[in-house]
Amino acid sequence: MPSEFEVKIEKLKGENNLQNWKKVVLLQLGIYGLQKYVATEIPKTEANLGDRYKVTLLIQSSLSDEVQTRLTNGGSKTDETDPDPKKLYDDIFKIIPAASENAIAELVEEFCRIRRKNFASFHKYLERVCFLRRRLQELIPEFKDEVCIWIALAGIKEYPFYTHLMVQMKEKKLDWEVFTRELT
Repeated sequence: MPSEFEVKIEKLKGENNLQNWKKVVLLQLGIYGLQKYVATEIPKTEANLGDRYKVTLLIQSSLSDEVQTRLTNGGSKTDETDPDPKKLYDDIFKIIPAASENAIAELVEEFCRIRRKNFASFHKYLERVCFLRRRLQELIPEFKDEVCIWIALAGIKEYPFYTHLMVQMKEKKLDWEVFTRELT
């Protein structure tokens, strides 16, 4: 990859920074027209071997030691002589977010107990609420936005605009997008 425009990719530490890591990796690959190597199966040829190495190296070098260990323990194998960036990328999204039933229960419990007063700002509260919602919906596809809104509303009961949001919710005028916009 040419070095005229490179961004330092923060190391992937686990599921907490997975989405941001993904965004930066895809943007970096997009600069060089290499996103296709993680988006689709590209048959290996002599002509694309260098690009496959570049993408694999970019991904591999952006993984923390802990994540690399989790990938290895999860069954991911990286062959330095036969790079497969798509497989490595897919393994990351299969192994890193994998959660046990206990972990799911902990996420649900945290979400149900989340309160704005425990955060330095509404922004921090909303950031955590959005993370928990996204993570739970990945693990439990049936986890609907309506439930998420009710839970998040419970966390802001003591704030003046709670009543306004409750009215919108009861009138079916409050979806997730509107809710998050109201809190920002």
